Amino acid sequence: MVSGKSFDLSMLWTIEGQFQFVLAPKMKSDVIIDDIAYQWPKFTNTVTVSGPGVQRSPFGKFNSNAEPNVMSIICSYQRCPDVDGMCMAAFQPVGHCCSICGSMITFRGTGINFDALSERLRRFQTESAFVHIFHLDVSLLRIDHDEIIPQYQIVVLGPSSAAFDQRVYFETLQEVVEVLYNTYEYTNEMSLFDLKKTYSKDLHGFGIVDAIIVLFFLCVISAIIFGIAMTIRQYHADPRVRQLFLESSAIHALTVRWQSNKREEDQLELLSSEIDDAVLTSDEEHSPVIVSFVFSSL
Repeated sequence: MVSGKSFDLSMLWTIEGQFQFVLAPKMKSDVIIDDIAYQWPKFTNTVTVSGPGVQRSPFGKFNSNAEPNVMSIICSYQRCPDVDGMCMAAFQPVGHCCSICGSMITFRGTGINFDALSERLRRFQTESAFVHIFHLDVSLLRIDHDEIIPQYQIVVLGPSSAAFDQRVYFETLQEVVEVLYNTYEYTNEMSLFDLKKTYSKDLHGFGIVDAIIVLFFLCVISAIIFGIAMTIRQYHADPRVRQLFLESSAIHALTVRWQSNKREEDQLELLSSEIDDAVLTSDEEHSPVIVSFVFSSL
């Protein structure tokens, strides 16, 4: 473990250290020794390098870069994009220089294992369909100053140039909450779990998912119209198709009529539905459209 003054003496005073670590102009002072210019940090605790053998806190550690005086220097080198034309209710998470369009949860709890949750979130990023399709990023950060009950922040963020869709970030954050619940360790000791969700909103109420749904229905309607057009074309061009329609309409045009005879025989007639009851009284005039079956009564 190298930190503070030992880092300055063992790393920054070497030529290798001068090339490996480049400090921003507002965070360094130039020192010339034996006609050689060195960069010297203005802060005493600039960086901490931890190896695998160092014992880490299971609750995570606050990142000193999120301190207001350090963040103001870091953010002075960053130009923030205009998010007013991308979403409504943009927010600025801890550790971010700019307001973003996305989703976020903040929570407190004594049953959080920071490393285990970080590993679960990394696994979630490799398995989630929304994360892959929309190129989202999920970040975890402890945002309190070593308080008794730690406070954490999880941010879901996408590319700054991509169109914003609040349903994508809402669904992704819901999956993140499930990962959090599955990782949370309930203990017999007193614990507090206070979760707050923050969402940006669509600017025009029409997002990427809406566009995909509309496109799908347009394709379905186009396919139906195309099928109807092809059927009408075949009806006019192919006699076999017309014959098929005519045979189907002829079958539906037949009606069944029982006619009682004075003799001991009943008569079943298949009649065209176009013949009304008045015409049915004339047997000789419409005999070609009548098919009769005679049944003898027992």
